[in-house]
Amino acid sequence: MPKKSFGAYLLLILLIVLASTFLIVNTSKAQSTYSTPLATQTPEALLSIFSFSKLPTRIFTFNIAPSNIINILFAKQIQEQLKKCDCTNTKLKITLNRKTYSYPLTLILPRCISTNSQILDDNCLLTFIKQTELYKKYNKASYELTNKKDQKVTILGGDIQLDTNSLIADTREQLTAMILKQIPTSKTISIKAKLSNLLPNTDGTFANRYLEADGSRQLIFYWEDGKYRVFHMSGAYKYWNPVGIHQFFYKSENAWSKYTGVWMPYWMAFAKDPNQDNALLGVHGLIYWCPNHKYDCEPDKYIYENKANIGIPRSKGCLRLRNDDIIFLYNKIQIGDYIIVHD
Repeated sequence: MPKKSFGAYLLLILLIVLASTFLIVNTSKAQSTYSTPLATQTPEALLSIFSFSKLPTRIFTFNIAPSNIINILFAKQIQEQLKKCDCTNTKLKITLNRKTYSYPLTLILPRCISTNSQILDDNCLLTFIKQTELYKKYNKASYELTNKKDQKVTILGGDIQLDTNSLIADTREQLTAMILKQIPTSKTISIKAKLSNLLPNTDGTFANRYLEADGSRQLIFYWEDGKYRVFHMSGAYKYWNPVGIHQFFYKSENAWSKYTGVWMPYWMAFAKDPNQDNALLGVHGLIYWCPNHKYDCEPDKYIYENKANIGIPRSKGCLRLRNDDIIFLYNKIQIGDYIIVHD
């Protein structure tokens, strides 16, 4: 090997060693001085904390991002901290309505330690929570819906459910703080669980993007990538609620109903009702109409539906939302997307 080439390789190895040493020293220093739980930090935030914001996005020719190096080192350091953590006999106590549910930490640690910046993996924590007596008590499977394509979805029972999102967040924060010695190791880690009547009855796995309409609570949930937003609606009377798994097949920014003589802004059709001469059913905004329900009139003659109707069932199959809400959904939902309607 030529001397010039050998010298270049030697210099490269020296730079790698120096960079690795710098990473480890700064990681342990930041670990001991940073007060906010690092479990909530993004890789970009960690870069800032560990003074690596000026590094290039790739190190040398190995295509290793600085954030990935930090994540790997950080997870490794957490594993080392776990070995020193006297938490073998520590219990996680979850309290709800003055009743306490106790679980050993061995059910969670170390299996839920992830190699990303979140330390404790949310999906792993959710798996643990779903196995608890508390979850099974409030989030029971009620029934299953099936459509003509033999697609199935399980509807969770009960309008009031265990708020798993807040429970996961609180559990992650408490356990991370304990592992990092930000709170003294104790024999119990106490978490207060919450109940909510604004939670969906599906789990977000039916499709990447879909709507869930709950007729009993007059709520619509917009699901995308496993996350949801909730909206209040004015749905159908109980007898007319179009329960089932449907697909959107038509959209119009403003549709006319020849059956009721009203205009339906941001109309999205998802079903035909054989009991109403195959009338189209859809999701739309608050209706408006002309005097005597004529097809057309001057705009200043329009009569608009009262916003107070939201939250009250008032239709024979359609689902209405406030104008701002329906505009958001209209821009998100595509032809072929699903809507799951249940009581």
